[in-house]
Amino acid sequence: MKYLPIFLLLYNYCFSQNTPLYFWEHRCDYKTDGTGKSLNLKIKLSVPCSWTKADGERPHIVKKFTFTESGNTAGINLNINKTDAPLTQNEIDQLISYNELKRIAEKYGTFISARHIKIDGVETGEIIYISKRESTLGTFYQTTIQYFIPFKDKIVLLTYSVGSSDENTAQNLFNNYKTLFKGLAGQTVII
Repeated sequence: MKYLPIFLLLYNYCFSQNTPLYFWEHRCDYKTDGTGKSLNLKIKLSVPCSWTKADGERPHIVKKFTFTESGNTAGINLNINKTDAPLTQNEIDQLISYNELKRIAEKYGTFISARHIKIDGVETGEIIYISKRESTLGTFYQTTIQYFIPFKDKIVLLTYSVGSSDENTAQNLFNNYKTLFKGLAGQTVII
């Protein structure tokens, strides 16, 4: 019984290190140098320092950052795609229009919302959708917020997601992480 206060203090300390607020207060900058998959684009992201950083396995995934706890996941992916030529204003308007963003979200899952915002002064499209994946291990539910940032002859795609094998847990995680994800996206700088 005399060790209970110490246990509770340690438990609260450990638990408080895995919250969206902790991740926001302990974030680091990740910068591309323009080489390799970053396709001559220098971009700075704000990411939680403690999340695992890895190269993307797919051709356009520059970097991914992940956090896993109790089988639940949170992640950030940075994708950069090159277009054939610099995008015109009409092409940008079409790409980040509500109807196009909704169409994209519906390709991946259940559409939740779409809106037009600015990140680092660049016209950007934001979508939120819910998806589920079936595998031999069972069903995995994921809620995702994506940002489409058209910049010259590139489209930067920032993907923030949470997932769980339980649908309600995945939704609750997203409700907890949504403010963190939007805040991190807002810190993005195209250098």
